[in-house]
Amino acid sequence: MHLSRTVFSLLLTGTLIIQSPAQTPSSSRPLRMSDAGVDRDILHAATFNIRVGRYASGSRDWSLRRAMVISLLAAEQYDVIGLQEALPYQLDEILQGLPQYEAYAVGRNSDPDKGETCAILYKKNRFYRIDSGTIWFSNSPWEPGSKFAGTLFPRICSWVRLADLETARCFYVYNVHLDNLSQRARTRSIEILNDLIASRKHRDPFLVMGDFNMEIDNPAMQILQNAGKNRMLDTWGALYPHRLDEGTYHKFHGSILGSKIDHILVDTRVRVLAAAINRRDFSGRYPSDHYPVSALVQIP
Repeated sequence: MHLSRTVFSLLLTGTLIIQSPAQTPSSSRPLRMSDAGVDRDILHAATFNIRVGRYASGSRDWSLRRAMVISLLAAEQYDVIGLQEALPYQLDEILQGLPQYEAYAVGRNSDPDKGETCAILYKKNRFYRIDSGTIWFSNSPWEPGSKFAGTLFPRICSWVRLADLETARCFYVYNVHLDNLSQRARTRSIEILNDLIASRKHRDPFLVMGDFNMEIDNPAMQILQNAGKNRMLDTWGALYPHRLDEGTYHKFHGSILGSKIDHILVDTRVRVLAAAINRRDFSGRYPSDHYPVSALVQIP
């Protein structure tokens, strides 16, 4: 269904207000979108570090993992996906295999057309991208390729503002990949991220997802969960507070325990219906060294 010209105009100016009654989830079990029916409030979101295609060899080479990544994403049919470490050619191949999605992606290097991305994929028959942008976690966040002193690589956050084509309801999605070595860089990055979200043009609900390279109880992550500006809720912890030791970074070994460093956080106005860690393997092989993490949420 396409937006009327009047609705579309109101949508772009941010003056259209649409409300829907709150609903109560029937259970906290992991859900698929088939459970949600046709409720336009419901969003199935996922974050997935697909492992950069530059370094792996043997069975971990991207040419052998590509079909697994596409198959996993095709089976789940997420509405919105945040990918980390996706090189432009990897993203192109994923989109060729999943033509139902469009994507926003910017490379982290000084040439934004090159390097790893924090790509955001969204179903093009459901959403329209109104706005988007990328920042570099550094003392000059708008300078492509910039980074903090003492870090090896630039780190970025890409974001989009999406509108539902049927209801015109809008929300933001932020996708990040933070430094894997420096706690100081991660803390400063979280502060910049917090400021970015607080300064968004419209007060729409938001999701923050990505590979944070730290557990949810890390002091830097606590900034997001407790800060007054944009207080957020961890979707996994909200439902499974006693299962925070279930890992998402498994180094291609398929382990369950370990570091849960991939997260989806939401605006506290967003209702969390379900959360899951997708541990699917393909005859003992894994599409990445990270598991995808997903959440089923209700956008207010």
